[in-house]
Amino acid sequence: MQRKYTKLFWSLVITAEIIGCSTPVKPQNAQIFFNPQTQDYAYCNEESCPQPTVFTLDTEEELPPIFIAPVKESRTEKVVVNFPFNKAYLTKNDLVKLSKRLEIVKSDPDVRVAIIGYTDNVEAITSKSHANQKLALERAMVVKNLLIKKYGISANKITVQGKPLCCYVATNKNKHGRYENRRAEIEVVINPK
Repeated sequence: MQRKYTKLFWSLVITAEIIGCSTPVKPQNAQIFFNPQTQDYAYCNEESCPQPTVFTLDTEEELPPIFIAPVKESRTEKVVVNFPFNKAYLTKNDLVKLSKRLEIVKSDPDVRVAIIGYTDNVEAITSKSHANQKLALERAMVVKNLLIKKYGISANKITVQGKPLCCYVATNKNKHGRYENRRAEIEVVINPK
């Protein structure tokens, strides 16, 4: 039985050698080139290697570069206006501030605006009182009405929200901090053209 497998093994080795399945040994100082006639790679010496000619060189012109325009992202403009204690009206200074910061809205009425009104923690009689909710919403509505009348922004592009007794930007322990908390934040999203 062992003799049968030995014969089979040697016949496979001889067949593989004849067919060319074994890896050829690279001759010394040989280079690899692609032979188009056999569609295979072969070894050659420096003298016998084919030299590139005018016909074998790649003479295609380079394609012009493709320029991709950058994606234009929307821009956001944020403005904050502050209010007197327990009031919901804009002062002259606030109107000037808004007109300077929102000039772009005049030229592009196709914008989206989010307005959030805030209060300090003193304006409510108790924490369960709805006075602060009403006041925070009134502050946001004052700004909304101004944007509709003065800047011509459509009412359906403006969202209004009141957030009383939260989201303080300063302490409520002093007068200046409470003034900072009595505010309306305006976020204008300007779409790219």
